[in-house]
Amino acid sequence: MAKISIGVPVYNGLPYIGQLMDSLLGQTFGDFEIVISDNASNDGTEELLRAYAAADARVKYFRNETNIGLIPNYNRVFELASAPFFKWSAADDLYEPDYLAACFPAIRDDASVAVSHSETALVDKDGCALPYDAGLHACFDDKNGRTWLLDRDDCACSGERTRRFRAVLAGQIMCAPIYGLMRRETLLKTVLHQSFFGSDKLLLAELALHGRYAIAPGKLFRKRMHTEMTSMMGKTSVQSRIDPSIRLKSAQLVKLGHYISMLRKTDLSAAEKARCFAYLALHSASSAIPETFRYRPELMFDSIPFLRAARV
Repeated sequence: MAKISIGVPVYNGLPYIGQLMDSLLGQTFGDFEIVISDNASNDGTEELLRAYAAADARVKYFRNETNIGLIPNYNRVFELASAPFFKWSAADDLYEPDYLAACFPAIRDDASVAVSHSETALVDKDGCALPYDAGLHACFDDKNGRTWLLDRDDCACSGERTRRFRAVLAGQIMCAPIYGLMRRETLLKTVLHQSFFGSDKLLLAELALHGRYAIAPGKLFRKRMHTEMTSMMGKTSVQSRIDPSIRLKSAQLVKLGHYISMLRKTDLSAAEKARCFAYLALHSASSAIPETFRYRPELMFDSIPFLRAARV
């Protein structure tokens, strides 16, 4: 059995999926399988991926008869995987050859690590690096004037659970660690991905209560930013892509309900739960607070003595 399963959900992945496959199959650490769930693509993705599967036994190709939606397909690749360690990979992203070799030892050798990832570089649709501003910790796309705020690389690395939960709410913007290495046994204890936009952050927050994050130095993960991304779509179109079987009247309320349910089920102490619920309340109100706090929620947390005591 392979040590790592890489789950790749895809729908109409051309022209990016071939580049992803080449970057995964070119890893210096090779003890892995790639589990692909094709969501009834009709653009040539099936033929290309069947060719990869025929050429390399590590590639396992599965195809859904109909498009079941993005989130069910993300959970589908996890269900199909078998290795003790798992990671998701979006069909349009890229990895440097040393990504697995750099990230695997931390989670393999340290039981306190729940997610092992690397620093992140942003690239445009052609795979070219986007300019980086260290002061803002953000990248810019000169072609459309878009600014992309990056996650904090030290997010959720604390040894204390409520600090990690706080760090995910305050420091996870792009949620890049959702593509990091995780233990299968830990993921089985979580809610996995849920059918609303932003469920990746919910899952990362839950994982942070199970263990800390380890971030390998070097921008070994290259996240591609382009106009076909789910995050660039309107609310109605996003939910249709995420899960066409579910229509949400209020995604924010659904999201809040999942956070509350998740926190209630944890074995945190009463004081720890109270602090986490306070973080959650402030985070959920972010759309109605000043922009300074919206993009730097840690400043909002630190303005309240009860929450400042749990500073990362």
